[in-house]
Amino acid sequence: MPRKRNEQLFKERDRKDDNFLGRLKDFKIDTLDAQGSKPITGSSETNRSLPVSRASQVPSELGRVPKGKISPVQLSELFAKRLADPDTWTDEKLAEHYQLDQEALSAVLKYFSDYAIIMKGELPRPSPPTFIT
Repeated sequence: MPRKRNEQLFKERDRKDDNFLGRLKDFKIDTLDAQGSKPITGSSETNRSLPVSRASQVPSELGRVPKGKISPVQLSELFAKRLADPDTWTDEKLAEHYQLDQEALSAVLKYFSDYAIIMKGELPRPSPPTFIT
């Protein structure tokens, strides 16, 4: 039943309504531009010159990280230090070294822990199929 209802709705949606299309042809839209339509030409667009160099204007700010933030490279260094010697690099010492909030760093170290690779033993292979003869 619902399938027939859906088919009817699709047919009703897709059918051509000549009455509606006739009404749309009666509309005429005029636009009134307050400044008038002026074509844009290259000379009237701007008089400023193009930059001589396309180099970045602030290369010194690229490597700077604001206090309380950490870059992806520093994050990987932080994890490497923590993994190498967790007794020396405690939460407090890492927070002081990287100028981070200790609570936020503790949460990061808690929920984004160091990775470990676990080797699995040899997986059992299925026995070859036996055929009944």
